[in-house]
Amino acid sequence: MCHTSVHWVSALPAVLRGLRTVFKEDLQCSPAEIVYGENLCLPSQFFVEQQPQAADNGFIKKLKTHIQQLRATPTSNHYAKPTFQYRDLSVCSHVFLRVDAVQPSLSQPYRESYKVLP
Repeated sequence: MCHTSVHWVSALPAVLRGLRTVFKEDLQCSPAEIVYGENLCLPSQFFVEQQPQAADNGFIKKLKTHIQQLRATPTSNHYAKPTFQYRDLSVCSHVFLRVDAVQPSLSQPYRESYKVLP
């Protein structure tokens, strides 16, 4: 192999494909033709070269004005869950907040008292 680096394995598929697609004089065909009945497509045959086309300024201007005229439609919220509130909360001065996290056994599930804001 012509690659002396450690990454010669990454070039191996390309080398093997080249060996399978090369024309053999004694066989009058390539090894791929014997196995598959036709030649393999080489990576250079996957892409067709095309000449770059000149940009049509009229089309670009029309497209630009059309895109500028587009407006986003406002989204809607179909799920409006009502907020639950205890009736007695308006007359309480302080509340205890429960901690639902995992805690050691025999620990208090509520924190200190908090003042209710109006």
